[in-house]
Amino acid sequence: MTEASTAGPRVMLVYLMDLRSHPQIMARAAAQVAVFRASGLDASALCVDRDLPGSLPAGFQGIAARGPRVLRAFSEARRLREALLETSPDVAILRFGFATRTMLSVAQRVPLMLEIHSDDTRELPSHPLVRLYARLSSRLFRRRLLAAVRGAAFVSSDLVGLPAFAGIRGPRAVIPNGIPIPASPIPLPHNERPVVGYSVGYAAPWQGLDRLAGLADVLPEFEFRLVIPDASIADEIRSSRVKMVTAAGPQEYRAAIEGFDVALGGLALDRKGITIASALKVRESVSLGIPTLLFSRDEDLDDVSTPTVATVARGAWEPAAVIAEVQAFVRGAVGARVPDALRQRVDVTAKAQRYASLIGEVLRSMEKAAQATQR
Repeated sequence: MTEASTAGPRVMLVYLMDLRSHPQIMARAAAQVAVFRASGLDASALCVDRDLPGSLPAGFQGIAARGPRVLRAFSEARRLREALLETSPDVAILRFGFATRTMLSVAQRVPLMLEIHSDDTRELPSHPLVRLYARLSSRLFRRRLLAAVRGAAFVSSDLVGLPAFAGIRGPRAVIPNGIPIPASPIPLPHNERPVVGYSVGYAAPWQGLDRLAGLADVLPEFEFRLVIPDASIADEIRSSRVKMVTAAGPQEYRAAIEGFDVALGGLALDRKGITIASALKVRESVSLGIPTLLFSRDEDLDDVSTPTVATVARGAWEPAAVIAEVQAFVRGAVGARVPDALRQRVDVTAKAQRYASLIGEVLRSMEKAAQATQR
């Protein structure tokens, strides 16, 4: 592991994934580690290493995946637990998916915070077998896990007040997702006709690919592009007017989205019960200056209605009902870039500083609890 740059409290971000397959999450995590260190924390990160192309940022340790593919997730979780117990940070921050026995074991041995991105009682993995496992595991371990953690960061105000998370004791805060902001927007593309783009990393009903295909059908004057890491993700709309662009690596992905005149965000988040979102892909397009049209409320952008950032739907919707709004937005946004004042709304730096303050609050809360126990 890269040597820490400070001698403050040891903080470790933990991800049950190979961050190289999630470039927006990796960029956010790297920026957080840098800000945490600048604030006096001895920060680092721990994630899975599945031998993917590219390298992990400085201060990140990858735990190599081993064993049969079907059992790999279980072995990865155990190895991450072993690495955490060996490192013994003052506090570990886990990006929460759903409760497991391994996660509970960590929380009982290492002070643990959760970073909560969704309501895990409603949003479960899409694969049927994994979904069944998640339901059973959550039923067995969720209540005890939430009672054991020392605090939590929620990416939206919609999540923090849910009864599902009432069992979390200790400090909590709403800190929306953020992403590093380039010094200037990317150059304008030169397309023969307006390109309306969307990108997803995996197949799930809440990605809204059927709605994307519906928009392409009712708005033939535009070219709709879907950027995906694997062609099989888009099997359900293979015969639609949507043009598929397969981008297996980060360079291919970046080149693909730089061709968008307009980016779409959150096409079907209503299907998983999300009222207010904080999507990293939306933040990515806004940070790059790409005009972005949202189809769900956003924690940072819900009050914005400009020629380059706007929300056309807040809940369930059908393509035929939004033709006029989408058409007007795209026509007005071609050749434009999101202004710097709006790009700064999604900057990770200020959000990471708030995160560092929350970590300090959690550490102080733990110290007070320890002192009370000694009396």
